[in-house]
Amino acid sequence: MLYTAFRRTGSILMMTAVCGLAIAVSGQTPDPSPSPDERFTVRGSTEIGARWVDVNGYENKFRSDFNYRSGFRLFDSSLVIDDNSTSGRKLFDSAMIIASGWGADPSGMVRVNLERSGQYRLDANVRRIAYNNDLRNFAIGADLNSYRNHDTRRNIGDFDLTIFPENPNIRFRAGYSYNFNSGRGFITSRVSDVFPAVFDADSRAHDFRFGADGNLKGWKLSGTYGHRSFNDDTSFLSGPHPGDNRTNQIVIDSMRLLNPITSNTHYGVLNVQRTFAERFDFAAKLVHSSTSMDFLWNESVNYRSTTNVPTTDVYVISGQGKRPQTRGDL
Repeated sequence: MLYTAFRRTGSILMMTAVCGLAIAVSGQTPDPSPSPDERFTVRGSTEIGARWVDVNGYENKFRSDFNYRSGFRLFDSSLVIDDNSTSGRKLFDSAMIIASGWGADPSGMVRVNLERSGQYRLDANVRRIAYNNDLRNFAIGADLNSYRNHDTRRNIGDFDLTIFPENPNIRFRAGYSYNFNSGRGFITSRVSDVFPAVFDADSRAHDFRFGADGNLKGWKLSGTYGHRSFNDDTSFLSGPHPGDNRTNQIVIDSMRLLNPITSNTHYGVLNVQRTFAERFDFAAKLVHSSTSMDFLWNESVNYRSTTNVPTTDVYVISGQGKRPQTRGDL
């Protein structure tokens, strides 16, 4: 059955791809030869289209494998701007923007590069991912209910700035990254039976890093300090639900689980390298990191046992830990 449904889905996918290509619009500008009076040279291209999706088969299989949706699309688009001015008062020498996959696609990205010769270089990358998984691999009971599925969104970004990127004696680096995850789904909880629980995903990570590279009397030095913070506030709810096994009398009236996790990591990296007389190479690396974590498990379950007696169980567990680590290589 799944194989037949997948074949139908494949044919629909081909139809949607043809429709998207049929109405795609592309606009490009030729590479001009700038005259001395023209300050900016702009080159760009963009492709937009639309997709129509009508799945005749097992839609969950289609979404779990491809996750294509109906709607407009922006893909394979780029914009390049060059500043031809010889004046010292300008923001950049060249700027480039690339985008693809936004709109009805399951994933998209944007890349931005700014650069001024001898001054700085900025690289930025942003990505978005829509994840869907709703198959019956974990189907339970006579009704083949799928109690394990995900419909989440993840956003990822990286930003890196380099000051004096072409200077062989000294340059500085700074960066920031983020990773966010949100959405909803189902998992299962066992209390003498299998009960579905809805979760609301909510996790966030931030990374900051700073560093410098230099050359001091033939010694090549490089150092980086970074800090990463992570927070997970995903919550779980269930009930009222009779469970998968209808022959017993255990029923969950309500279940609530909070499991917040907070962690912080500080790390440093130091590199030293030098070549003597083009025959002997010396290299050393030192890495130190320290990670601390706090967590809480707060679960409350209201259920009726086989004797139909209302019962409440509460579990509260908390803890913390710290792990320092140092490594050196020579």
